[in-house]
Order: sequence, then structure tokens, then C-alpha cells
Amino acid sequence: MFKDSNLRHQTSTQSAAERIGCLPDSEIGLLDERRETLRKALGSFDGVLSRLPAKERKAALSLLFKEFGDTLFDFHLSAEKMLARSGISRAETKVEKIKVLQSFREETEFLAKLYDVGE
Repeated sequence: MFKDSNLRHQTSTQSAAERIGCLPDSEIGLLDERRETLRKALGSFDGVLSRLPAKERKAALSLLFKEFGDTLFDFHLSAEKMLARSGISRAETKVEKIKVLQSFREETEFLAKLYDVGE
């Protein structure tokens, strides 16, 4: 479903991770407001879609879900990377670090299947 080039995902993921790490508190404080805005916007968008012919409605939703899925993948992978980095930095032994890396590999393989990333 989300079969973009791996390079695009890697670049987007890197920028998402960087943006997450340096997001100012003032932006974080807007979470509830942004959530509510998105909830209202989705309701409005749904109303507009209901007035479109079926083919255009399905095309709009297909494109929206594709874009949303690509973005969600980028943030999902960023969160997994942040967890892995944190786990590695807390690990006290080589064995613990290897376990974190193995877990990260398993998670990324799961994400690749979940989002249908690849060839």
C-alpha cells in the first residue's frame, strides 16, 4: 500500500525524528488544540466528500489515506528509532545492547510488512 522508495522514507523519518526531538514546549502545548482542529476538519471534510460522485470520493480518500499512511510510517519509525537509541544508551552490557538491536530489527521488519514498504 505504501510502496515509496526507501530513500524517501529514510529521509522523511530522519527529519521527523529531528523535529520531534527539538519541538519547543510552546508547540507541544498546542496538542489539544490541534487534536480538536483536526477532529472538526475531518468532520467537515467528510461532509464535502459525501457530496462528491462516488469515483471522486474514493479517489480523494485513496490519496488521503496514502499520504496519511506515508506520514504515519515516518513517525512510527521515528518513535521506534528513539526507543532503540534510548535502550542502547541505558544498556550496561554488550548483550543488552544486542537485545535492543534485535528488538529494533524485529520492529522495523514488522513495520515494513504493516505499511507494505519495500519492493
